[in-house]
Amino acid sequence: MKKWRAVARVGACILILVAGLPNGFAQVTRPLVTDETIIAAAKARNDGRLVEAEKILRDAIVETEQKDPNSPRLAAYVRQLSRLDEMKGDTSDETALIKRVLEIDRAAFGPTDLEVAEDLDEIAMLSLLHGGNHEEAEQLFKQGLAIAQLHTEQVRTGRDVDFVAAIFGQVAGFYIGEHRWTEAEPMLLEMKKLCDRMKPHPGVVLSCDGYPNLLEQLYRGEGRVAEAERQPPLDMGTPAELADLNRAARQYEKDGLYAEAEVTYRRSIAWVEAHPILSTGIGLGTGMLVYQYNLLGGVIEKQGRNDQAEAIYKGAIEMQETQDPRDSSIVANFDFNPLLNLYRSQGRMSDLEPIVKNALAIQEERRGKESPSVAETLVVLADIYQEEGKTTEAKYGTARPLYERALDIEQMNVGFEHPRLLPILESYCSLLRKMHQDSKAAEVQARIDRIR
Repeated sequence: MKKWRAVARVGACILILVAGLPNGFAQVTRPLVTDETIIAAAKARNDGRLVEAEKILRDAIVETEQKDPNSPRLAAYVRQLSRLDEMKGDTSDETALIKRVLEIDRAAFGPTDLEVAEDLDEIAMLSLLHGGNHEEAEQLFKQGLAIAQLHTEQVRTGRDVDFVAAIFGQVAGFYIGEHRWTEAEPMLLEMKKLCDRMKPHPGVVLSCDGYPNLLEQLYRGEGRVAEAERQPPLDMGTPAELADLNRAARQYEKDGLYAEAEVTYRRSIAWVEAHPILSTGIGLGTGMLVYQYNLLGGVIEKQGRNDQAEAIYKGAIEMQETQDPRDSSIVANFDFNPLLNLYRSQGRMSDLEPIVKNALAIQEERRGKESPSVAETLVVLADIYQEEGKTTEAKYGTARPLYERALDIEQMNVGFEHPRLLPILESYCSLLRKMHQDSKAAEVQARIDRIR
């Protein structure tokens, strides 16, 4: 997946703003190719099966290197492996992998191809992140910028326009981080010229959507606070009409005008139900409705209408349970928190047990018993039992095997030293201490410290 990062440094800090670009971006001079290896690795990665995704990519790299060491497919596999290493927290080979991608892309497409510009920009960002070498990063950014400038009048498709705009945005972000405002501004003006050529794309987040964020940083850096505050927030691809409704509802809620917020959230729900498919062809899906209903439940709860809020929260969970199986992304991660918090405030945690168990059974059927989403729900159930153990100690014994099963699943998916294990290990360690299993708790704590 292509992505852009606007890098801004404040003191020793580096801020990275990430916005996704369409999968499989390529220049207009080359056709898009569907690659089964990339698809399989992406599916495993998105499901949280990082070890499996790495094996798919490494096997493909070895096979492709033997057949054609300068194949663009090899570059794609190596790039995806770099992304995966980043997700796993292993950055030791990240720069070397992208430099290999750069070599392949130069050989395959020539030195002025946009793929080469992307490679140069990514190496520049890695130079900043891992070495703090600002001079080297600036030279690399300038090389990528020079390539982008060759293409500003030639690009035609939306994704190509957005990609070239992203390169100007990256350079602007670098200058903003260096507090070099006068050098950043012309980069943003060029970015805006390109972004003005983009058509509306509701439901899709592109690099051009990050332009107001960069402009806000620039204005704040120059002390132009009023202009900075007029910049719209990054809405992560939410359609404009829906974003405006939610923004108004949040303001009502912030001001304590809960009845007005309720009316506006109901209008948001009606909008989503009336627009199942956006003009871009993207479906908002069950997830957006669940999100909106939970927001509505929140303002109803704040008005003291707890029974109605409970019904809405339960309805949102049931909506995920009964969704179209083709919309399987939602059952990956149920949102129990609104209902859990309500039951906790009422001392009714046990009422949540059958709801979570039912969701778990659905996940095991649809996602598989070794899915990371199953592990996450196991932890929710175990946390409920651990909380109930404060009054009924036998519940601690019920929670322990659930944490251990969740750990087994995640260790298989990401390995034994991944930070994703930390929330499970921390809850498990807390449980062991409450069960007076001090030796085992110390062992788990040592593992937590080692991963951190």
